[in-house]
Amino acid sequence: MVNMAEEVKNPRRNLPLGIALVLIITTVIYILVTLAALSSLPLDKLSESHAPLALVIEQNGQFPVALIGFISAIAVTNGALIQIVMGSRVFYGMATRQLAPKGLAVVSNAYRTPVVATILVGSSVALFALLFPLGALARFTSTIVLSVFTLVNLALLTLNLGAGKRGVLDLGIPLLGAILCVLFMVTQLIA
Repeated sequence: MVNMAEEVKNPRRNLPLGIALVLIITTVIYILVTLAALSSLPLDKLSESHAPLALVIEQNGQFPVALIGFISAIAVTNGALIQIVMGSRVFYGMATRQLAPKGLAVVSNAYRTPVVATILVGSSVALFALLFPLGALARFTSTIVLSVFTLVNLALLTLNLGAGKRGVLDLGIPLLGAILCVLFMVTQLIA
């Protein structure tokens, strides 16, 4: 979302509002789906299943279980598109700051999007999708995102130290963020 802030109208108001709404709406949906699943089947049956939602639909639903596979494919595609948008914007930003090849900063006149960066990231996502299983891709993507978050937190910590900020929040929050990201990465690698 932060990468897209420059493309949002009135980002100071709309970006925090969008983040808050997304968190609230998805939390409510997760709670409702969980309550529906728990009211449909016993907890032990759900916990034994590798696909509990498909099991709920199979046992109680009025539509085919294959629909869950279709919905999952849409969700995976949406995740890939988000990675393409985010990755291309990162490369574009790096190229405009001369931290990456300048060709990655080429913007389409018609759509005002970074064309070369989008093609590069889109091709990479497609290649990885063809070469690796979905579980490995999910772990890889998660590791990349957590690595970026770790670096962002460490950069903020460094900037705060350089600016002479020594407050608990100025140093503690980015340090805690970096430590948590590293712990999540380690946990993911162990599992």
